[in-house]
Amino acid sequence: MVNKKSSDLLKHWLSEHKENPYPSHEEKQMLMDKTHMTRQQLDHWFINARQRYCNPKKRRGPNPTYSRYPIHVTQTLVRWIMDNRVKPYPTRDQLEDLMRQTSLEKKQLQNWLTNARKRKLLQRIDNNGIEAVLKSEASRNDAKRKKNKNLPVIDTSLGPQVGALFH
Repeated sequence: MVNKKSSDLLKHWLSEHKENPYPSHEEKQMLMDKTHMTRQQLDHWFINARQRYCNPKKRRGPNPTYSRYPIHVTQTLVRWIMDNRVKPYPTRDQLEDLMRQTSLEKKQLQNWLTNARKRKLLQRIDNNGIEAVLKSEASRNDAKRKKNKNLPVIDTSLGPQVGALFH
């Protein structure tokens, strides 16, 4: 792990060389001397830093829209999947109705439903009860929120069952 002073120095170098974020051999030697890093550590730091800071749009990582729908959207989707537990695959009309209710795009809805089925949401509700499942979903969501501190705070005063999802 790189200490803050070294990291700040490397970030400063990177910001000064945005046009060509590849240090020369001499520059690498100077940075190694100043940061007390090995050549391999420095090379890896630059590989990671270029991915993080130079091309942030191209970087893959946690989906920034994961579980960040307004509470009424999540409530609507959870209610739908519970009401359609026998066949949790919406028809075209049901999908269009959900799109109107939630203001989500078709692909967003399909992804949410696919992920809910992958998490075996209905089976977990049957086995453990809705309260236990909602608490476990809340833990998943809290962990995601902690990873990305820019997430909005969710109002937990809505609805006893689905509101519990975010306690």
